[in-house]
Amino acid sequence: MIIISIAGVLPDMIHFVIFNKPIDYISLMTFSDTNNSEVSDFINTYGTFNVYIKLFLLIILPFILLYFLPSYSLKIKVKSWKFILLSVIIFTVLILTLPRDYVQREIRPVYLSNTYKQVLVDKKLFIENIKNINHEDFGEIKINSISDNNTYILVIGESADRNRYSLYNYNRDTSPYLSKIKDELFLFDDVISPHAHTSPALELILTFGDLRNNDLKYKYGSIIDFFNSAGFKTFWISNQYKYGSYDSGYSAIANAADEKIYINTNSWQSNKTNYYDEQLIIELEKVLKENYGNKFIILHLFGSHSPYNNRYPEKFNVYKSNQYLANISPDSKYANVMKYNAYDNSIIYTDYVLKKLIDVLKQENINGYMLYFSDHGEDAGSTDKNVFYGHNESISSKPMYEIPFILWLSNKYKQENSGKVNNIKLSIHKPYQTDRLIHTIIDLSNMDNELFKQSESIINKNFQEVKRVYGNKEYKK
Repeated sequence: MIIISIAGVLPDMIHFVIFNKPIDYISLMTFSDTNNSEVSDFINTYGTFNVYIKLFLLIILPFILLYFLPSYSLKIKVKSWKFILLSVIIFTVLILTLPRDYVQREIRPVYLSNTYKQVLVDKKLFIENIKNINHEDFGEIKINSISDNNTYILVIGESADRNRYSLYNYNRDTSPYLSKIKDELFLFDDVISPHAHTSPALELILTFGDLRNNDLKYKYGSIIDFFNSAGFKTFWISNQYKYGSYDSGYSAIANAADEKIYINTNSWQSNKTNYYDEQLIIELEKVLKENYGNKFIILHLFGSHSPYNNRYPEKFNVYKSNQYLANISPDSKYANVMKYNAYDNSIIYTDYVLKKLIDVLKQENINGYMLYFSDHGEDAGSTDKNVFYGHNESISSKPMYEIPFILWLSNKYKQENSGKVNNIKLSIHKPYQTDRLIHTIIDLSNMDNELFKQSESIINKNFQEVKRVYGNKEYKK
């Protein structure tokens, strides 16, 4: 009975030891998409000495003690009293480990089982909707652009905290490349993601669902389906590991693209990649040279996915010591210094990739835009340089949600859309959350449809602000 009780709440125990919070729906949703590489990344981010000690004392040691206590004695003897006493201690620890209202609120093993089942049901429903989308469901899609040879590009970063870009006034020079063309960029400085994990974030970012209307993500298709229905040639070019076509929500979204290119041929169980992100540009150049008419392209970077030091070539290993790290513990959290520096180096490399990408778009003389944003942020020592929270919705901090949102427009686009460009200039300080992004993309792409809402597009003169949340808290900059 004791062992069954422990097993029933073991996930909660581990989660609570690390995050001081019980597992919730989003954590279980993320777990359902987790592979061996992400388990390794999780250990790399959260596996501190203190955590290992707590887990040993709470979980492993009791099992060791139980094993060595005699199991054959059923009478109330001294040794049996030891067994009973240990059982009481374990039960008490289990109760004290969990939140105060744990027993009053719900039976956790039942809750975990039921919630995980619901996660799987919702995941299946979302994927089935994407698989079976009927383009007629969107109704008429009007294309109002002057040209019929437009190229629209979304670049989705990974785990990028806006506050670690010198473009956004970070005190380290982590944007040396984009800063050279800063006058060509529109830097939106108050944008946050809807979730702190990739799957739940992208399922809202790339669909008509949002935090206020989550059910809409099950009703309509994704942004790729939308552009497919409008007659665009669509591409998904990724450096992240390839899941099965329908193993996760966002892999189902990607699978809807006309052409899918994955340069990371390592198993999805590996957290390494064959190439760094700049290899995506080579694949993009091939696509740009083809005469497809209107094109909609999504590039999915590996960005700043942990472990950070795996994300950039050696020449971008700029920061190597704690020389510029004020207030870092002298005792010395050496691993944290290395992580902090590696994270900043990964931002520098992403900055380089984006600048190189824009150079290619100029060279190809496209008519369109490039919009870069991250799926979510990362608390890589941003809140406290001695603590690395990574990204976990259970312990939501602002850096996990505050993301870069950078727009570049081609000269042709600006010439044909002078009114829209003026609206964009007036929009860069507006508060926004990317669960509404699909409306901004439709607006940027000079398209109209009955599902499009001007009030949801940050670049529209009729944009309306709404309450923003991170975790379960209201977000205010």
